[in-house]
Amino acid sequence: MLFATAVKLVLWQYCRNSANKIVRAYADDHQFDVITNVVGLVAAVLGDKYYCWIDPIGAIMLAIYTITNWSRIVMENAGAFSCWAPAASSKILAFLTSYPRSSILFYFLKNDFLTILENP
Repeated sequence: MLFATAVKLVLWQYCRNSANKIVRAYADDHQFDVITNVVGLVAAVLGDKYYCWIDPIGAIMLAIYTITNWSRIVMENAGAFSCWAPAASSKILAFLTSYPRSSILFYFLKNDFLTILENP
């Protein structure tokens, strides 16, 4: 994992200053991989050596980082699809619903978006 992270770090540094948008997108992906690998590895090692609660906290931090990072990317690219592009005079409401499964620890999450047009 250390070797893969080092390779991703080199690729991130190489790709981030490119003039090509596709290569810069690869740089974003490499950056995401480096951050998640480092945080995951550090949390696992610290959780194993010191306190067992460090590993799940690291996992929660990675989950929040992943959700916010990919949400940002989706919102940046939402304008490319005409059916997703909200009008300037609209509001977007988001609803998060959880559905319990067979155990208390397992839930399915469903995210709904509602667009309200102020001037139809």
